[in-house]
Amino acid sequence: MVEFKEFDDGFPYVEIINDSACANIALQGAHIFHYAQRDKQPVLWLSDSSDFELGKAIRGGVPICWPSFGKNNTALPQHGFARTSMFELLSYNEIGTTKTELVFVLEDTPESLKVWRHRFRLEVKFIISDKLEIELKTFNTGDREINITQALHSYLTFQISLMPQ
Repeated sequence: MVEFKEFDDGFPYVEIINDSACANIALQGAHIFHYAQRDKQPVLWLSDSSDFELGKAIRGGVPICWPSFGKNNTALPQHGFARTSMFELLSYNEIGTTKTELVFVLEDTPESLKVWRHRFRLEVKFIISDKLEIELKTFNTGDREINITQALHSYLTFQISLMPQ
């Protein structure tokens, strides 16, 4: 099941539930902030201080850093502008009862061209099943070369049990 939802403040996200797993993906940044296999603990860390406000980056999950990772392009915000841009859910496909595939897209806009003068199309594909798969593709839709850095900046949560010595 794929369902559009929003928090009380109107922040939109997509909830995915199938027989293998569940996940939540924000339309802002195509940012997956929750993934857990059925009857298991979440594997993505999410900060308690994540406010889920439009225009403000989510802390945790898997942010998409694009077209710049870090602060290597001083004309752009740290980690680029994709993580605070609104993506569109282009398609989704429920493959049986155990696998869901979703594709989100971000394309250049008049606003993006003001801060980064390149035409582009960014696609992010998520496969939600007994494992989480994420694929990030960049397309240059303009007529000149572009240089980018990009990252799926994963924040994972895990527990370590230490035995007494």
